[in-house]
Formats: sequence, C-alpha cells, structure tokens
Amino acid sequence: MAKKPVTKNKEVCPFLGIAIQKDLYKRVFELLANVEDENRQWQIAQAIFEYMLVHFDERKQGIAIRYAKVGPDHGDGVHSLYETSLYGTPPWPMNAQYPVYWGRTHLGGWAAELQRMQRWDTLDGQQYRPIDIDLYEQSSCAEPIMRGNYLAGVLMVSSTQPGFFKHPFSWQVVHDYALLLNLAFSQSDFYSLSCIKLRTMPALAWQRAEMEKVYVKRVLFASRHYNLTRQQAEGRVRGELELEFEQVARLQCVGQEIAHSGKRDVR
Repeated sequence: MAKKPVTKNKEVCPFLGIAIQKDLYKRVFELLANVEDENRQWQIAQAIFEYMLVHFDERKQGIAIRYAKVGPDHGDGVHSLYETSLYGTPPWPMNAQYPVYWGRTHLGGWAAELQRMQRWDTLDGQQYRPIDIDLYEQSSCAEPIMRGNYLAGVLMVSSTQPGFFKHPFSWQVVHDYALLLNLAFSQSDFYSLSCIKLRTMPALAWQRAEMEKVYVKRVLFASRHYNLTRQQAEGRVRGELELEFEQVARLQCVGQEIAHSGKRDVR
C-alpha cells in the first residue's frame, strides 16, 4: 500500500484538550441506569462520541471518531472488524455514509490483534507493517475495548493534523474514553481473543465505492427474498460482503505478487 511521504516542515499540532469531565460520567451513568437494554448501547455511545467531538477538535481542524465491532465468527475465527459508527468534523462527514471492514492492515486491526493501543502518524514515515490510511488522516490512535480476555471492538480517533497524538496525555484521554465506552456493551458483545484471526481487506476507498453501489440494493433484496427484518437483512448482507471483500483482497495480493515477480524477472 502507498505510504504517505514524510514532510519535515509540517507543523505539529498536538492535542490540547482536557481529561473527561464529571458531567459526561454523570450522563453515562444516568443512561446506564435508566435506558432499556435495546437502546442503551446506542445512546451511551452517541453521548460519548458527541462529547469527544467537542473536546478533541476545539481548534476546528478536523477529527474523526470511529468505532468498529468484532464479528461475526465464521467458524474459523473473526476475519474483520465492522465499522458501526463514525462521528466527524469537516473535512470528514458528520456520520458514516457506508460501512467498511477493518482488516489486519488497518490500525484498528492492529489494536485488536495486539490487544493494546496503537498509534500512527504521517511524521513517522515507513511502518514495520502495511497500514491502510484513510482520506484526510494524518495521525490516529486506536484503543481496543476489552474485558479480561474478551474483545468487543476498537475505538479510533483520527486527526487531519500530524503530531496530534504526540504527547502521552492524549493517549491517556483516548484510553479513558474507551474505558467509559466499555459500559455501553453487554457481555454478549465480547468475543474471546482466541477467535480474533483477522484477514486482509481491500482499501477503505475501494470498500466505500463498492458499498455505495451494492449495499442498499442487497439489503432490500435480502429483506424481500428471505422475509427478513431490516436489521436481519443488514446482518446477512454484511456477512456476505465481508467474505466477498476478503476474496477480493486475496486476489489483489496475488496480482501484486505476480506484478512484482514480473519486474524482478525483467531485471
């Protein structure tokens, strides 16, 4: 995958926000106590993400806050994380338009596989393993949502600014938000770490373009053909597309290997 060049004269714009304030803790605890199970996860997550947008982007430079959940387990393990939430400030959209999958070449995939926070910055240059960088992204921090040896998903914060996560205080703030977000999930949302066997997925831009073409059509077809609710149809289609995208990524990797082999033969 293409790497972003290191630009030595880029201005570093580190996170200048504050730690989580007690008003957010109070709001989350109120939701935890008063909201029915089926709505609790969404309302707690929304409250946290909207609060994060304000406090992470005080200078209005552009922030994206994403959450991707684990699953499903295909019998031989979990192949990817599925992005369920995106809250952004310009140039990112306010909300996700089409879902995407995070594989083992995504920063969030690293965090899931390694079970610890992972960070990326365009100022760091080449990485020790490939990484799929999203549009506008200059620095990111990803933190897994865990309970013991179980994983629910990954919280990821991205900035348009290089050096945004330069200081350890910013890492601690992301970690604290992840701990608070943990309260939104039931135990059934968590998967054993032994099930996490991520595969390579296509580039995010390719996925979004493909989703725009087929996602709604396939959900409508599944709903009518199999007599499913909207939620059931979306779950079915997401599982199908995950395996199809995985196959596309595998063929792309084979094609790249053949192309590289041909270049070596010419030399």
